Formats: sequence, C-alpha cells, structure tokens
Amino acid sequence: MLTRLQKGHHLWNAGRTVADYIEERASQLIEGKTILELGAGAGLPSLICAIKGASTVVVTDYPDADLITNLAFNIDHCKLFPTEGIIHAKGFIWGAAPDQIMAYLPRDQSAGGYDVLILADLLFNHSEHSKLLDSVKRTLKPSPKAVALVFFTPYRPWLLQKDLAFFDLARDAGLMVTKTFEKVMDKVMFEEDPGVSGSV
Repeated sequence: MLTRLQKGHHLWNAGRTVADYIEERASQLIEGKTILELGAGAGLPSLICAIKGASTVVVTDYPDADLITNLAFNIDHCKLFPTEGIIHAKGFIWGAAPDQIMAYLPRDQSAGGYDVLILADLLFNHSEHSKLLDSVKRTLKPSPKAVALVFFTPYRPWLLQKDLAFFDLARDAGLMVTKTFEKVMDKVMFEEDPGVSGSV
C-alpha cells in the first residue's frame, strides 16, 4: 500500500479536474498572470498554466527530494511551453516564510503576490489547514482580481465536514469563498486504499 507521500507522484483527481478547468478558461484565468501551485504532486495544472500563456508559474510541493525531482522532470520533459524559463519547481512547507517562492515574481510585483493560486486535493490534510491558509494569505496578491482555486475530492466521505472546515477558516480570515462547480468522478482514486476508517 502506498503512503500519502508516495502517492504525491500520482496524478490525483482534482489535479486533472483543475487542469481541464484552467485549459477551458485560460484566456480569462491564466494568460499574462503569475501562478503559484501549492502541494502540486505531479504538477499538471501548473504545466497547463505555463503552456496556456501564464507569465510566471511556480509549482511547489513538500521539499522531499523525490517529489521535487519528479516535478522538475515533468517540467524538463514538456516541450509545449511557448517560452523557456517561465515555470519553476520548488520545495515549500506550508506556513513557512514564502520569501524563496516570492522571489520568482517579476521585480515590480514581488511585494504584492501571485495573481492565481492553485490548491488541488490538499484539504484531506486537516491538521495543516491553518498553515495552508497562512500560505494562501501570504502569497496571494491583495487584489479583488486575485483568486485561489481550491479543488478537492472527499476521498474519505465520512470526514467531509473536516475537509470543508478549510473554507470556514478562509471566511474567518476575511477571504470571500465562492463555490464554482461540482463534478462527480466515475471511480475512486485509490481503489486499494479504504482510507482511515473509524477516524470520525
């Protein structure tokens, strides 16, 4: 059975869904904008952003050598970017000082933050919600046009309310939360993984 860290190399359901969502709306959401993805796994949404005209893309995950090497490999082997050097892979721990990832922003925007944040399938990690939200607040541009796209799959349906608690924290922090859409997946992501039963 794979651990959560080992599953980071997989393309999770929300990663595929947000990649499709971004590709269909690239002209409004992505073109010419700065993008930061947190907890990226394989990094597909970030790759789509770089292909579809983002000005700068920073794709991050936990600073485990295998995870970051995998992200870098995916970037290096994608031949569809319109220009080189617009996408960067970096290790980052939620809640840590974001100086290193903010340094990728254009000099005139480095004090502001990113136009778009991508969070795909991160909400299962309930104990880290506060740190994740802290990173959102410290890296998202303070502008009404800036947006954090949060896509998640309730892999453990009996813990759905704990997943959704992230949005309550966001509201309490003064962020506006809007539900964009809902998609029913045709099968479970990890058929061999029943989740953590009994941890209601």
